[in-house]
Amino acid sequence: MKFLMAGINHEILNLDERKDFYFRESDKYAFSTLLLDEMIDQTVILSTCNRSEVYVFVDDDFADIGLKYIFLKYFHKADTPVYIKSGADAILYLLQVSCGLKSMVIGEDQILHQLKEAYQWSLQQHFTGKEMNFLFHQILGFAKKMKRDYAISQHPLSLSYIGYQHIVNDLLPTDKVMICGSGEMASLMMEYLSQHEMYIVNRTFTNVKKYMNEKRQYVPFEDRYQFLNQVRLVVSATGSPHEIFKDEKVFVTHDLIFLDLAMPRDVDILLAKRFKVIDMDTLQSSSNSELEKRKEIALQIDKECQLFLNELQDGLQKMKSDSLIQRMQERYIDISEETYSLLNRKLELSAKEQYILKKILKTSFLRLLKDPVRLLKEGDVKQQEQYIQLLEKMISGEKS
Repeated sequence: MKFLMAGINHEILNLDERKDFYFRESDKYAFSTLLLDEMIDQTVILSTCNRSEVYVFVDDDFADIGLKYIFLKYFHKADTPVYIKSGADAILYLLQVSCGLKSMVIGEDQILHQLKEAYQWSLQQHFTGKEMNFLFHQILGFAKKMKRDYAISQHPLSLSYIGYQHIVNDLLPTDKVMICGSGEMASLMMEYLSQHEMYIVNRTFTNVKKYMNEKRQYVPFEDRYQFLNQVRLVVSATGSPHEIFKDEKVFVTHDLIFLDLAMPRDVDILLAKRFKVIDMDTLQSSSNSELEKRKEIALQIDKECQLFLNELQDGLQKMKSDSLIQRMQERYIDISEETYSLLNRKLELSAKEQYILKKILKTSFLRLLKDPVRLLKEGDVKQQEQYIQLLEKMISGEKS
């Protein structure tokens, strides 16, 4: 059997195009059942906002392009570009996907959880077999090890989180903060700084009502300057087209920190002469630096994937060899039984002679397995594969 995959992702289709290939749970069941009609009984389907991919084990003589046609026909999208990978290339690709190397955000953690859930669903629905179970158990364990050993996701790319890292060591637990805005960046900073008392600044209370609790106080936008003396940090992430903190209007004597997450800037650059001001240029520079670190780590993980690929191929090859040996044993035992029956009808043998004949025939036929088993254990993967194909033909020829 060979491992095969087909799919689409964020590299070849945009978001609107990808949504046409999303597998809901009912689609997963329908598609996996459809593959059963093609004699494909081991299937795992990974479907997220960034990719929809089908992983299968098929017979060696299955045409790779066939999976692509089935994939496109199911979604009625005959002209859409779909990538297919087979054998070692498909296994390596799955390793890279599991480690986040093929994600839109390099090294992100979520894909590993999504891949695990995809496999668990197929396992529970009985759409996997020993080869698929072996491969996914090994790959999920490998990806978890890479995540632990290299900690690639600990190099943040989110500008809001990088901003938080820039200021967190400057704050005491008792320090109060001011957050201006109600969008995604502002809400993330509220989450990161949730242990601190906050003043939430906005033009209307309705916009920030959902964020309010006992540690947060609403401040009307026009009153923002009046509360600066009470805070240590000001986070500004509004959509204002103009600066909302002007240097000539800030009368504060203590050390104040401005974290400006707005574009265009919310904080007058002249304030940097008196206070610590962190703006988007600073954060983008840090983000670019962290991205380069992730890329360097990704190269190291990719080398680990290349090495582990050999182990997976060896494991799958051993499974194939063991299966073939078992079938050959069963076939030779059948032949010994048939030969014994034929001879027993032709000869007049005592019970003891019958026992001896049966035992000799069985032992002799099984002894014929010695050289084939040795050859299956020796040589590289390619040589073993060629020998397996030869023995498969021999067994099929004998049965026919």
